[in-house]
Amino acid sequence: MTRDVTAQVPGRRTGFSVKQLLTPGKDETSEMDTLEIKAKPLSLVGSVLSLRRDDYWDGGAHPSGAIEYYALDPTRLRARLTLTDLFPDRDVVRALWADPIVRRSLTKAGVQSPPATAAALERKLEDQSFGGEEGSKYGYGKDFLKGFSFHHLEGDRVAVRLCVSWYTEIYRFNSTEIGILLPIPARLRAAFQSAAAGREGFLTRSLPPALKGKEAFLINISRK
Repeated sequence: MTRDVTAQVPGRRTGFSVKQLLTPGKDETSEMDTLEIKAKPLSLVGSVLSLRRDDYWDGGAHPSGAIEYYALDPTRLRARLTLTDLFPDRDVVRALWADPIVRRSLTKAGVQSPPATAAALERKLEDQSFGGEEGSKYGYGKDFLKGFSFHHLEGDRVAVRLCVSWYTEIYRFNSTEIGILLPIPARLRAAFQSAAAGREGFLTRSLPPALKGKEAFLINISRK
C-alpha cells in the first residue's frame, strides 16, 4: 500500500509531501521494469524528520538500488537539509575530522589538515571508499552531509548518524553509518530534550514501539 507523510505550513499555498519530494521523474524510471521505494522513520526533532529511503529496481543486467537517509523540514523552502543548516560549520568539521574512518578517507585523498568548511570536506570525501577486502565496500556520495539522523543524546551533545551506502555493485544493498557527536545549539536544546523524552518527537534509540520495524511503500511500480 502506498502511503505518504504530509504537512501544511501556515502561510504556504502548497503543502509538504514526502512522497512528492522523493518520487523520481519519468525520465529516471523509463528503463526500469520494477521500482520500489520504501521509507522508514529514524528521528523527529522539532520540525526535522529524518528517514531512511530504500530503492530497489531492475530492468538492466541485474537488480540494483540505493540506500539514503533524508533529513526533511517542511517549514523551510528548501525541504531537504544539510547538517550545517542546524549546526555550526566549525563543529561539523571538527567532529568529522576526529572520526577515524573519515580521517583515514581524507588522508587517502591527500588531505593533511582539516578543510576550512564542511562543504570543502564533503567534496574531498566524494568518491572515496572504505571497508571490504579492497577498501571498496562503502563510498561517500556528493550529498553525504544531507543524509543524517539523530540517534541519542550524551549530555549537551547529540549523536548524529550519517549514512554511507555501497561503493561497488558487488556490495549492493549494503550500507553503514558514520557516527559523530555534535554540541547542541541553544536554539535547538528544548526540541532535542523533548524528542529524547518522547514528549514531542523521538530519537532513533527511543523510537516509539508503534514505529519500530515499520516501513511504508512510497512507490511501487511493476511493468512486467
